[in-house]
Amino acid sequence: PASPPEDTSRAFPGYGTVMRTSWTDPKASYLSHRTGPNYHHYHYDHGSLVYYAKGVPLCTDFGNLYEPAHRRESRFHSLVHLGEGDVGSGGVKDFATLRRTADYSFGRTHIGGGTLSDRHILFVKSADPLGANYVVMRDKTSAGKADQPITWSLWCLAKPWVDPNAPKIDDDKIFDDFGDEPLDEAPKDRIHFTGQFGVDLDVHVLSPNAPKLEMEKNWEWTQHIYVWGPFKESMSAGRIIKQGHDEDYFTVLYPRAEGQAEAVVTSLADGAGASVKHMEGMDYLLLSPGTPAALNEQGVRLSGEVVITRKYANGTLRLALLRGKDASASLGGWGIASSGTVAVEIVGKTITGETDGPAQTVTITMPANSGPAAAQLDGKPLTVKREKDTLTMTIPGGYHAFTVKL
Repeated sequence: PASPPEDTSRAFPGYGTVMRTSWTDPKASYLSHRTGPNYHHYHYDHGSLVYYAKGVPLCTDFGNLYEPAHRRESRFHSLVHLGEGDVGSGGVKDFATLRRTADYSFGRTHIGGGTLSDRHILFVKSADPLGANYVVMRDKTSAGKADQPITWSLWCLAKPWVDPNAPKIDDDKIFDDFGDEPLDEAPKDRIHFTGQFGVDLDVHVLSPNAPKLEMEKNWEWTQHIYVWGPFKESMSAGRIIKQGHDEDYFTVLYPRAEGQAEAVVTSLADGAGASVKHMEGMDYLLLSPGTPAALNEQGVRLSGEVVITRKYANGTLRLALLRGKDASASLGGWGIASSGTVAVEIVGKTITGETDGPAQTVTITMPANSGPAAAQLDGKPLTVKREKDTLTMTIPGGYHAFTVKL
């Protein structure tokens, strides 16, 4: 196209959803959630994801062409499955997008034996492409056998994982340009992938409690593919195994470039939410689809199903509501409430907001004695109702940007 599309994220019912931070930034992040019913030349990969972060591929589909293995089986994809079994069809159940702030994708997959897998993805964005852009996922299973082993798999373009109890291997025999991989005792609540392109991936496991984590040693081969010529690929898998449906898979996929510190991720609100302390500040979030929840922590109050706030180190605030009837968020004397999809960012005395979806009423609570307010919607004056330190505005359907200056 002559210019990039305005929408950075979108649902494609036959395929699934695609979410990204930018069309033009070479360091952009991108996530594809394959959750549509289409088959054709697809593998058994309904419910799977492909993830690029900070401009490089991390979690991808295999690129080999039928050999040395077909790799159409579900266990060779990043999804929830029943052991060695293959998943069936799926579909998009819900989708919400806020171009600057976050996206939400919900897909349901039939994974065999009457068992259902509901994958909920919160794609968190930052204005800085190398900043705190990350993914939160809740995978809920139900129906089928009440007590059966279920596996969560994630494949990553990563250096081979090394069992600390195994003899040391020389990575240079596998990767000509990489040094040896140190032998690390893996933490019991997260999986670390050492990326091949300067970005690593930490998978923080908030649920199940005391998870059974496994790493599949890398699959590596060289092959001549008629379109590309010589082709070389190496992938490693992390797996989480649970028994039955009592606990969800609740995970945070946090990518970090060279020199960036690990995030500190903590489960909150009885497992309905989490905090993520990162290089840019602190996030609090709820990812509790279908079950309204509340979080009250360190002066942050969240209510709803899919809600997130961020306090930047420089004092800037972000509050976003993506799902939940009468959802709300408050932080630092500011608050927002709506049943629609809306986000605000507060810098000094300027509020910048965005909405999407059906028409909605948005209520913004300001600190006491905030002074007069002038609002605009899509660059045109907007009439708002004010009662003391509360603003109420009616926003029409579709995507809109608004500002309030105090």
